[in-house]
Amino acid sequence: MSDQLKVVSLDVDGTLVTPDFTDAVWYEGLPGLLAERDHIPYEQARAYVDAEYRAVGDHRLEWYDIAWWFERFGLKDHRRMMAGFRPRIALYPEVEEVLGVLSRRYTLVVGSASTREF
Repeated sequence: MSDQLKVVSLDVDGTLVTPDFTDAVWYEGLPGLLAERDHIPYEQARAYVDAEYRAVGDHRLEWYDIAWWFERFGLKDHRRMMAGFRPRIALYPEVEEVLGVLSRRYTLVVGSASTREF
């Protein structure tokens, strides 16, 4: 069996795509909706959301489920909120060139632990 590398696996979030979109959804959009609904300052809503994120913890599957968080906070229409941040989805500048070079030599596999909505 050959020891030669044949497949390169890449993660979408933080490797190919900048974190701007996901950060905007979790740390701007969700707290912004709470601030608007509850008529509280954004900073207060953000602190509340951050505390709730920490209370659940990133070892639970719910942590990654935007629909679950919307239900938890009594909010509706996570897809609409997320759509508002679509312009912030961006590849890192070198991604297309690097993938082009790698794809000539390797089979590329792209994966993500993110939920389908992201």
